[in-house]
Amino acid sequence: MPGVVGGWHKASWRPPPSRPSSPSRRHPPLRLRFPCSRFTPTKPPARATSSSRRIFPDPCILQDDDGLWYSFATNSGGRNVQAAVAPDSLGPWTYLDGDAMPDHSWTSGATRGRRRPAYGQTTATFFSFRGELPDADGRHCVGVALADSMTGPYRPMPEPWACHLDQGGAIDPAGFHDAGTGRRYVVYKVDGNHDGNGGDCGNSVDPVVSTPIMLQEVGPDGFTKIGNPVQILDRTEADGPLVEAPDIVRLEDGTYVLFFSSWCYASDKYNINYAVSRRVEGPYIRSLRPLLQTGDYGLIDYRTKEPGNDYD
Repeated sequence: MPGVVGGWHKASWRPPPSRPSSPSRRHPPLRLRFPCSRFTPTKPPARATSSSRRIFPDPCILQDDDGLWYSFATNSGGRNVQAAVAPDSLGPWTYLDGDAMPDHSWTSGATRGRRRPAYGQTTATFFSFRGELPDADGRHCVGVALADSMTGPYRPMPEPWACHLDQGGAIDPAGFHDAGTGRRYVVYKVDGNHDGNGGDCGNSVDPVVSTPIMLQEVGPDGFTKIGNPVQILDRTEADGPLVEAPDIVRLEDGTYVLFFSSWCYASDKYNINYAVSRRVEGPYIRSLRPLLQTGDYGLIDYRTKEPGNDYD
């Protein structure tokens, strides 16, 4: 397997700005670089297609040594993992033909089964699929896929990496390389609301169940487990039915920032939140307000119809 290439960004932290008074208020573009690794491709990217608008959810964004920016997203349009390329992090983005991970391996291959690819610390990528496993009952597992090139094709390993089937399944993996200690981790969500009692995202009817965020230390390859996972966050009443989509970054002063979303993705309360800690294992102290809330800076619910929003 090719060696690891660094790429985890440093950052300086400032409190989030005050909420805009109206969605139409103008603000500078928000530049967020997610903690993805960098790779050295062994072959050119797949043939590019037009940059017409399409559904491209849960994107992971990273810059490669070739100077180009790449993004990978949840399944849509018949592709297990979508890919796009751009000369700059703000675009213009051009979709790539083909499927970055065409093989289903141990998964069911169900159209709605593939979620949130997260490109890890090596030429491995984490993903969550609906597992074709005993007693899975539609629950997801986190898997690992390997490739010789950043654009794939990625080949899933034969067994799932994390499942937690007795707690609803596992989704939303993201890798983290701690530059301060040299250690590597994967953070993910236990999908408790899959087994909830109904309501928003299946978990707003009492008794509401837990949706814990887990931290698993891994070896230099980015996916071999070291010890057992530890819980670093869980939903509270202020989070509605869930917390999900975790990502961790380490600031120059050694502070760890855990980003996550709360409330239901189909709700106008859906947000991006954060919590901070002096240790990667926690305890994490939550921000007093979300970093971003649906409606801020003109951000809208995916269900909102506006002129020109014609997605395939």
